[in-house]
Amino acid sequence: MWDHEAWVDFLARAQQQDIAVAEDMQSKLGDLLEAINTYHTALAATDDIEQAMRTVSDESVAFIMRQKGVRGHSEWEDVVTTM
Repeated sequence: MWDHEAWVDFLARAQQQDIAVAEDMQSKLGDLLEAINTYHTALAATDDIEQAMRTVSDESVAFIMRQKGVRGHSEWEDVVTTM
């Protein structure tokens, strides 16, 4: 469950770790967190949910770094297949 207080706390913790979340990025970050929550809920019944979430996180970051923000549909399909 998310509420405004949890969101503000999340942003404060990000800033404490020197992660700047500009106002224009907050909406995108919120969308990302909602998508992760949906994925987590779908995986909740699996035996190794922690490993699954770690793999998604690691593969997503690696994909973004490899593509440097420029990607097409086939590159996205490759990363989803890998996950």
